Amino acid sequence: MKENIILLVNGVGGHKEQMNRLVIGNRLLEKTSNVKYIQICEYGASIEGVFKTYEVMPSRDKYSKIISIYYFLKSIIKSLLLIVHLLNKYKIVGLLSTGPGIVILPAIIMRLFGIKVVFIETWSRFTSKSYTGMFMHKIANKFYIQNKSLEEIYINSIYAGRL
Repeated sequence: MKENIILLVNGVGGHKEQMNRLVIGNRLLEKTSNVKYIQICEYGASIEGVFKTYEVMPSRDKYSKIISIYYFLKSIIKSLLLIVHLLNKYKIVGLLSTGPGIVILPAIIMRLFGIKVVFIETWSRFTSKSYTGMFMHKIANKFYIQNKSLEEIYINSIYAGRL
């Protein structure tokens, strides 16, 4: 019998800190005994205590469009292979992400399989959408914002306050 898994997807920096506060700070790992957590994250963004971590390269380079195209293509292929592997090995019951763009493809695939997707827009956004947020607002079952000023920008989002 396959184990119940929730995928955690996050990047480095603030994305990692937000996931850390959500999972470790709220003792999420201790509260859900019938579910294990697997993390997909950018290199160097793993958090402690999860069942298994898969580190992937970022989906874009913030400073070079040419390198971004290379990263994007390589990221899509590796991400697709990883998601197929995880879907075959585990019973994924949900996906939870604090960003960045590495979450988009896994989220689309999870939704196609009827798996719930929850996205938390970064706390550093006050007056504009993030690139990932623009896509995830349309993909996610639940879309949370951490700043009240985003309620006008992300219609039907859920204000949850800061992590």
